[in-house]
Amino acid sequence: MQSDPTRFPAWLKWLMTTTVIGLILGLIGPYGSYLNGPAHLRIFYWVGMSWVGTAILAPSIIAALHLARRWEVPQWLTIAIAMLLAALPLSGAVAWIATRLWPELTFLGRADWYAQVLLVCMLHAGAYLLIARPPSSRAAARVHRDDDEPAPIPRGHCLCLQMEDHYVRIHGPAGSRLEHSTLARAIADHGGRDGLQIHRSWWVARSAVAEVIEDGRSVRLRLVNGLVAPVSRGRISALRAAGWLNSGAGGATTE
Repeated sequence: MQSDPTRFPAWLKWLMTTTVIGLILGLIGPYGSYLNGPAHLRIFYWVGMSWVGTAILAPSIIAALHLARRWEVPQWLTIAIAMLLAALPLSGAVAWIATRLWPELTFLGRADWYAQVLLVCMLHAGAYLLIARPPSSRAAARVHRDDDEPAPIPRGHCLCLQMEDHYVRIHGPAGSRLEHSTLARAIADHGGRDGLQIHRSWWVARSAVAEVIEDGRSVRLRLVNGLVAPVSRGRISALRAAGWLNSGAGGATTE
């Protein structure tokens, strides 16, 4: 597959975005910085701080997104916590550099610097989430197909639904297709009555379960199409109450 020359690497898009943010902040001069000397020095400061912030915020946001998937909690929660923590070292760096450029700013306290930096951190986090969003549904479908567009999977023929970022992969007997949707919406549109959401990112039809794999406190479902779907610990009791884990489901055997 040939690479698209119009697409930029993620790191370059992030650097370009933070540079633009720095230029805008330098021109606007928030927090009274428009009074701090000539415009070129102010722009230099804000662009530089945006780059310094990138080195701290980018890995913090990536780690927050990973933890959100691992812990099955909303992304906004882990990102908010990450920004609260990342603003601590970043505010120290910003205060040190700013007071070297403008000594008259030494009257600001640590809480002042932290509050100002935290607001900018939230701005950068929002920019990151925007540039990290998946492409349009058409582009995403083009990436995940070979030649022909997958045919729609009729309701009742869906084996399982699997979240992939902002998309849901709909697995059927003859293949899968990608759809821009939330999991709840996809369950309403494609999930049959005889099925359960087994994980924050998975819904499975009972008839699709070929084997139940229990390894200590870990439970997974091997499906008839070869996929292995994880069962979150918070949903094990619901599956057991529904009879999925007693003697398997749909003819499944339990290890």
